[in-house]
Amino acid sequence: MSLMVWFRRYNKKIMAFVVIALMIVFTIEPLMSYFSSARTGVGKVIAYYGDGKKISRQDVEIANQQIEILRTLGIEQLLRPENPRYASTQDLRIILIGELIFPERSSAVESISRIKQIVSMGNYGVSDKQINEIYTKPHPASIYWVLLTREAHEAGVRMPIEYAKSQLEMIIPQLHRGATYSQIIGVIEERNRVSEEQVLDAFSDMISVIEYCKTICATEDRTIQQVLNQTNLRRETIDVNYVVFGADTFVDESFKPGADKVEEQFEKYKGNFVGEVSEGNPYGFGYKQPERVCLEYIALRLNDVASTVTPLTQQEAEEYYQQHLSQPPIAYTAYSDPNDPNSELVRKTRSYAEVASVISKGLYQQRVDSKAERILLEAKSITEANLSGIEAEQSKLTDEQIKKGSVDYAKVAAELSEKYKVKVYADRTGLLSSSDIQDDKNLAPLYVGGAGVTELTLSKVVFAVEQLKTSELGPLDVKAPRLYENIGPLKDAREMTGGYAGKNMMLVRIVSTEKAAEPENINEKINRLSVRFDRQDAAGEDSNTIREFVIEDLKRLAAMDKAKSKAEEFVALAAKDGWNSAVDKFNRIYGKGKDDTNTISGKKHTFTFDTRSGLRRINNLEIETLMTRYEGNPTARVLVNGAKREGMLVDKLYALVPEDSNTLAKPGTIVEYKPGMCYYCLESMTIHRLYQEEFDMAKAAEVVRDEFVDAQALAFIHYNPKNIVKRMKFVEIQERQDVAEPNSVPADNNRTDK
Repeated sequence: MSLMVWFRRYNKKIMAFVVIALMIVFTIEPLMSYFSSARTGVGKVIAYYGDGKKISRQDVEIANQQIEILRTLGIEQLLRPENPRYASTQDLRIILIGELIFPERSSAVESISRIKQIVSMGNYGVSDKQINEIYTKPHPASIYWVLLTREAHEAGVRMPIEYAKSQLEMIIPQLHRGATYSQIIGVIEERNRVSEEQVLDAFSDMISVIEYCKTICATEDRTIQQVLNQTNLRRETIDVNYVVFGADTFVDESFKPGADKVEEQFEKYKGNFVGEVSEGNPYGFGYKQPERVCLEYIALRLNDVASTVTPLTQQEAEEYYQQHLSQPPIAYTAYSDPNDPNSELVRKTRSYAEVASVISKGLYQQRVDSKAERILLEAKSITEANLSGIEAEQSKLTDEQIKKGSVDYAKVAAELSEKYKVKVYADRTGLLSSSDIQDDKNLAPLYVGGAGVTELTLSKVVFAVEQLKTSELGPLDVKAPRLYENIGPLKDAREMTGGYAGKNMMLVRIVSTEKAAEPENINEKINRLSVRFDRQDAAGEDSNTIREFVIEDLKRLAAMDKAKSKAEEFVALAAKDGWNSAVDKFNRIYGKGKDDTNTISGKKHTFTFDTRSGLRRINNLEIETLMTRYEGNPTARVLVNGAKREGMLVDKLYALVPEDSNTLAKPGTIVEYKPGMCYYCLESMTIHRLYQEEFDMAKAAEVVRDEFVDAQALAFIHYNPKNIVKRMKFVEIQERQDVAEPNSVPADNNRTDK
C-alpha cells in the first residue's frame, strides 16, 4: 500500500492525533506551573478582600518584588519628606505612601519628626496620633501595597506603561547622578532578575496609587461666599495700642466674702476646668482638677557638677583642634572671593587662636554633661537592681510588684553625693498637672531623647502613663512609663544654647496619678509642690485648699469694679496729659512698685502702654482644627481654651468699629474683657480690611491653598493602615487543619481581622 493511500485511509485518525498532541503541548507548561505552584505553595490563598476576592502568596511575593524594584530605582528617596522649611511645597499624599511601603526604622525617626514639623508649619488638621498610626502597621508593607494597587486599579486608575516610561526617563538622571534610563534599567534587570516591563509595571502602579489618593482626597468645591469669609478671616488684621487694667492689681486683701457666697461659687463652677469660658461662665471660673501626677526625682545642678570637673589644659584643646580640622567650628564654607557672592564656595579652616576659647568651653561643657549623666545612670542602675535579669518579664509585672522592687531615691542620692562629692537632690513633688509642669522653670525644659528616639518633653512622657493616657507616644518614641519605673536621665533643653550654667539634669519616676475629677468638697487640699533645690524643707508652701482658690476668685471679681473706675480715671488723665505721661503717673500712684524708684525706671511696670499687631479673628473651623492638632497633647485643653479666649477678645475689638470705618472714633474706648478679668483702655486701633480688588487677586490662591490643606489632612485618613484594612475588607485566613472547599470564601469564624 502506498503512503498516499495510507494517509487517505487514516486521515481522520491522524488529524485527531495531531489535535491531541497540540493540546498537550499547549497545556503542559501551565500544568507544570500549576503543579509547581501547588508544590511550593506560592499559589495558596492567604487572604481575602472585598467580596471574596483572593490574595495568594504569589501576589505578596510579586508585591515584595515591586517594592524592591522601586527601592532600586531610587523612588524611596524621592518619597521621603524634605527639610520642613519647604513645608508648603511638600505633598503628604505623595510622602505618606513612601512611609507606608518603605518602613526602614533607621530613617523613620527623622521622617516622623519632619512630618510633624510640616504639619505644624502648614497648620494642617492632623494630630500626632494620626501621624503615629502611619507607623503602626499590623501587616507587612507588601499587604498594603497589594491592597492599595488593587484599590486604584478597580477604581479605574491605571497609568499606561508609556507614561510610566516617559516619567522615569526624566526622573532617573536626577536620582542617579546623570545616569540614563537604559543604564539604570539594565542594572535593575540584572540585579533583580526582572524585565523592563516588570520595572515599568511597578512604577506605573506607584503612580496609580498616588493619583487615586489625590482623587479620593479632593475636597468639595467652595462657594464664593465661603471663600470670601475664609479670606477675610485670614487676611484682615487689627493693630491696637492699649493699657490693661487687671482686677489682680486692685484686689483688696482685707475683703472677706461671706461663707454662703463662697459655697455658692464653688457649687456653681466645681464641674468646670479653669479657663473654660462659656455663656454661663464668662470669667472662666473652674475648680475641677485636671489629670495630675506625683513625681519622685533625683536631680543634679550642673553648676554643682562643674565645680568638680577639671578644666581643659591648652594641650588637650590643641590636640582636639588637630584631630578635628575638617569639622565645625574649625572648618567652614565661604566664597572664594568675599566680595563676589557668585564666586565658588570653598572649604576653609580657622586658626587655633580663632577657635581656642570655643573649643575649651565646648569640651568643658561636654565633660560636665557627661559626668552628670554618668551619676544619674549609676542612680538608675542602683534603683533598678532588684529588677535586673527580668527585663523580658517586666511587662507582666504589676505596678505593685515594680513598686516593691524599687529602691529609695533619697538613700541613693545620699550615697552618690558622698561618692562623687557633689550635691545630689532627691525628693517628691505634689500632684502636678501638665500645665504645672510646663510652667515650672525646672521641669518644663527637661526632655528625654537619644539614638533612635525623638526628643520628648517630660510632660509628654509622664502623661502617657497607663492610668491617665492623656498623652500620645508614637511607635518610635520611648515606651509609655509605668508607676515607679525610671524615666531618664532627663536633660535640660536650655543647655543646648545657653551652656550648663543654671541648668539641671534629673531622673524621675511617677509614684501616683489622679484622673480629672471634681473636688469632693471645698476643703480638699491641692499640693503643687515642685522641684526645690534651695529650700528642700519647704513642703506645703505650694499647698492650698479649694476654698482658698474660690476666695481668691471672689476677691478678683469684687475688684473688677475698682479696675473699671481706675480705667475711666486713666482715660480722663490720658486725654489731658497724654498716654505715656498718664502711664507713668499711674505707676507712681497705683503701681505695685510705687515705693521703689528703681521699679518705676525699670522694665517691670504694673501698667504699660503696649502694642499688638496682626491680630485676626478665629472661627469655629480653626478651633476644630486646633482640637484635632492637639489630640494626644497633655496640654490640649489649655491651648484650645486659650485660642477661644483670644478669639473672643478680637471679636470684641472688631465690634467697636463700624463696617464703613477702619479706626476708632476717638481714643479712650474702654473694653471689658471678662475671660482675663480686666479692662482694656484703647489708645488707637486700626483694622486692615480686605477690599474687593485684593480679594479678586487673592481668591484663586486661597482656594488652591485651602484645598491643598484639606487634602493633606485627608491623606492621613486614606493611608492609615487600619483604614486601608477596613475599607478593603481585608481578612487573613487562619491556619487550620480543616481546609475550606475550593473556590469558596471562608466563613466568618475562619477569618480574623488583623
